[in-house]
Amino acid sequence: MGKRNSSEIRVAPFARELAEDHAKVERLLRLVGCDGIDFGVFGNDDVYYTGNETNRKKKGEMALPPSKEHLKRLAALICANAKANRFFKDAVEKSKKLSEKTKKMRLALANNELTLQEIFGAIDDGEAWAILEGASQPDLFIESDRAILVVEGKLTEPHLTSSTSYLQSRNQMLRHIQGAIEYNRRKRQNKRIVAFYIVPESFAQIDEIGDRTRFDEVLKKESLPITDPAYAKEIASCYFGCTTWEAIQREFGIRFPTE
Repeated sequence: MGKRNSSEIRVAPFARELAEDHAKVERLLRLVGCDGIDFGVFGNDDVYYTGNETNRKKKGEMALPPSKEHLKRLAALICANAKANRFFKDAVEKSKKLSEKTKKMRLALANNELTLQEIFGAIDDGEAWAILEGASQPDLFIESDRAILVVEGKLTEPHLTSSTSYLQSRNQMLRHIQGAIEYNRRKRQNKRIVAFYIVPESFAQIDEIGDRTRFDEVLKKESLPITDPAYAKEIASCYFGCTTWEAIQREFGIRFPTE
C-alpha cells in the first residue's frame, strides 16, 4: 500500500477521533446529507478499522462475508458463461496462493466436472474451495444500537476498485453493502445501513460517486447484475455518496499525517 496508505494516515486518525467523541459521528453523517438519521449509541468495541487500538480486543477491519446465495450465483455463472469461465479459470491457474486441493476443485468446477448440486452443497457446508469470493473489509465500520456505518476511504488510488479475483465487474462498495445486509440478516436485525466514500477533492470519479442516484448504474454493470427489484432498492437505499478528506479537515480541525 505504500507510505501514503489511506487506512493508516487518514482512516485510523479519523476513527480515533470518532472513538474519543461519539457525537462526531452525527457531524460526519451531516457531511454526506444524512441529517435525518439518528445513529444511536455505540461503544468503542463496536468500532473497526486497520490498526485499531480503541477497543479491548484490538480488532482491525470488520470482515463482511458474502451470502451463500451470491456464492451460488457466482458458481452458476462460471459454469454457464464462457467469458466468466475463462476469466475464472485463468485466475485459478495463475494463482500461487491456493492450496493444491482448492486449485484442483476449482478447476474441476471450471471444467464442468462437478454438478451444481455438488457445488451448492459444498457452499452450504462452508468448504474452503467453494468460497469463491472472500469477505469484504470496509476501511471503517461502526455498529450502534440502531445503525451500521460503512466507509471506504481512498487517497492515492486513481480509480475505484471494480473487480475481484473471479469477477471482472465487482464494485467494492456494492460488496460492502451486500456484506452489511447479510450481516444484518445473520444477526436477525434490521439496522439502518449508511455507506459512503471519503476521497480527496481531486478524485477522478468524485462526481460519479457523489451522486446517490447513479448507484443504480453500478448494479447494472456487475458481472452478476442485481435483478431483484426489491433487493436493488434495499441496496441503493444504503448508499449516501461521498465526502472528502478536505471537508473532514475543515469540519473537525484534524491535521492528518502526510506519510
